[in-house]
Amino acid sequence: MLLNDVYWPLGQRKFDQYEHFVTAVTEYNEQISPGHNGWQPEREIFSTPITVTYEARWKDDDDLLELVIGESGQKLMMGIFLFELNNQSCEFFADADEHFFEGLDPKSQTEFSLIVGS
Repeated sequence: MLLNDVYWPLGQRKFDQYEHFVTAVTEYNEQISPGHNGWQPEREIFSTPITVTYEARWKDDDDLLELVIGESGQKLMMGIFLFELNNQSCEFFADADEHFFEGLDPKSQTEFSLIVGS
């Protein structure tokens, strides 16, 4: 599993500014696991865009979230990844009990299942 030591609640709010998001995630990670988290917003985590999927079994009808995150020809940094994941999935996780980011499970080099918990 990847990024399992980065902590963030999805579905809480969208952020307009990347810098405000990084500050919020940094504070949250230091509150949850001071000095023992993997949050490094400027760290490259992928060299290409990735596809992230999640099947919501808690919804009335099974609902599939599928997001392409990143831009072709640009490295994907941890901060940008979580910023885009947060903003693109905000409505999807808005009323979910299981909405805490717990990492990514690789399915291929560019496809990952999103792991969330409560």
